[in-house]
Formats: sequence, structure tokens, C-alpha cells
Amino acid sequence: HRMKQAKPSETETSQGEKVYTLEDVAKHDTHNDCWTVIGDNVYDVTEMISKHPGGDLIRQCYGRDASVLFTSSHPLRVKSSILPKYKIGQVKRPESEFMYSYDSKFYEV
Repeated sequence: HRMKQAKPSETETSQGEKVYTLEDVAKHDTHNDCWTVIGDNVYDVTEMISKHPGGDLIRQCYGRDASVLFTSSHPLRVKSSILPKYKIGQVKRPESEFMYSYDSKFYEV
């Protein structure tokens, strides 16, 4: 079985890491090809699925940003001791994710 290969939407960071968009990550959303985002990083956790101590809960992370779920359900040591071996790059988030528009409904009272 061949895994889908996503090309980075932008080349690389200054450290040589690949940069992916959330759309790139979303293409890898199956049991045999699973990427996820935690914080600013993209991880290929396909090999981790069968070893995951939380069992099928990892399925909630397939092809998406799992930052909140990961942080709320793992001790800090997991991020530093286990995740690095699965890291494949960084995520480029849309600018709209970082700010509210002043003309949005958010400010209406």
C-alpha cells in the first residue's frame, strides 16, 4: 500500500524544515496514512497508531490540528520525548486565524 505524498505548499524554513498547510495535513487522514498538527509542528503518526496507549482515541487526530486534544490529555514529557521522532515539518497557518476583523459579528452587542 502506497502512502499519498503531499508536496509542501511552501518550500522550507530557514532551518531546512518542510512547511505544510492545514490543507496538506488534511489529505493524510486514514489509519494507513495519518498526519496531525500539534502546536506549530506537523507529525506523521502513522507508525504510532498501533502503539498508542489511548487506543482508538488517536483517530480524532487524523488529518487535523490536534493541539488542544493533545495538550489536554498528555503529560508534558510526551511532547518532548515521543513526538520529535514523528515530526516531518512545520505548519503554516492562515493569517485569518490570528486576528479578528473589526467588521465581523464578533464585536456586535
